[in-house]
Amino acid sequence: MSAPLIEARGIGKRYRRSAFGRGICLPDFSRVFRRVKRNQPPDDFWALKDIDLELKQGDSLGIIGPNGAGKSTLLKILSRVTDPTEGVLKIRGRVGALIEVGAGFHPELSGRDNIYINGAILGMSRREVQKRFDEIVDFADIEDFIDTPVKKYSSGMYVRLGFAVAAHMDPDILLIDEVLAVGDGRFQQKCFQAMARFRDDGVPFVLVSHSMYNITRNCSTALFLRGGCVRNYGATDHVIASYQKYAQNPDGTLARGTDPHEHQYTRDVRIVRARVEDMQRMPVSAIETGDSIVLDVQYEVLGSCSQINLEVAVHQGSEDVIAVNSTYLDGHPVCCSDRQGRVQVCLPRFPFTSGHYEFDVSIMDDTSRIRYDRWRGFHRDELCLEVRPNNKSASFERFRGIVDLECDWQLGTSHS
Repeated sequence: MSAPLIEARGIGKRYRRSAFGRGICLPDFSRVFRRVKRNQPPDDFWALKDIDLELKQGDSLGIIGPNGAGKSTLLKILSRVTDPTEGVLKIRGRVGALIEVGAGFHPELSGRDNIYINGAILGMSRREVQKRFDEIVDFADIEDFIDTPVKKYSSGMYVRLGFAVAAHMDPDILLIDEVLAVGDGRFQQKCFQAMARFRDDGVPFVLVSHSMYNITRNCSTALFLRGGCVRNYGATDHVIASYQKYAQNPDGTLARGTDPHEHQYTRDVRIVRARVEDMQRMPVSAIETGDSIVLDVQYEVLGSCSQINLEVAVHQGSEDVIAVNSTYLDGHPVCCSDRQGRVQVCLPRFPFTSGHYEFDVSIMDDTSRIRYDRWRGFHRDELCLEVRPNNKSASFERFRGIVDLECDWQLGTSHS
């Protein structure tokens, strides 16, 4: 068995909060003198403590956790930007890292010059950069600004150029921070396709992200950091469930009757089943743009309840809400005459273009103010839908945006 490309044992990183750095020497020395005189220990802060991990050929690791958990610090250690305070780190192979917007760029130089400089920083020879130069520029989509000083670039242009160089250096290991969130949807799709290519080629990568959809889609294992320590490490689904449990209850307490892994209900109605179906009422997970679908929701009434409302939200990935509707908004309240009920929502022409979508289903009270139960596609595959281009758009890039805007064109001549 080949040795891991990344092997970390007992990694820790310590910073000192109040040593020097205010910019005025006298207060700095005075503060240190008072601390020594009073025999006070240094004001140390451990950003990371006792981190163990391995990354082998073909592995894809996602690092998740709340802000300040130490995710970016760990990535900087893995990329050798900073050294660990303690522990042993072994890295075998060439590392491509995108850990900061514009890292390694000289603001006064053009995009063209910075491609060569950034490539050299990443270990590429000038000949390698020249060979891939046109591909890098095309990937970054900055051809019109390639000779413009990068200080005039937007943050999105910085990210596109930085990732383009890293993605074309043929790294042995790729490290990617949350900076990809700056890119637009089209560029992010390019990045995910590049990561899929790395994964298919057996190139391991580490992805830091707050998007659980991105982690689930791209990573086979995950590492949950909190307070600089490992809270969970293993299969992606298991680790994400652990993180979601913490995110819903950061103080460690659970509301009565809640299930943090699936959904929560606290009152009179709960969802029994919810899934996406085709027009033949069969479960479906992938369609083409414009296909018709049905959202089938079954519920159970547990208490005294005469009317409810069903709310459906569509998410792109796990983050952005792009559409919401409900029986309340459409003026169709659901009567609870029986203990069990069913609502089928027909979407006769799903208008969204290619991508991954998730449904968020909620049972509300008759005023649509109190939520009884909620199921999210983030937790349940049967509420997720992959949309592919339809036949009329498969041969070329027809759409811009996320909605297929169907138009009735009327052509003719103008008359005065």
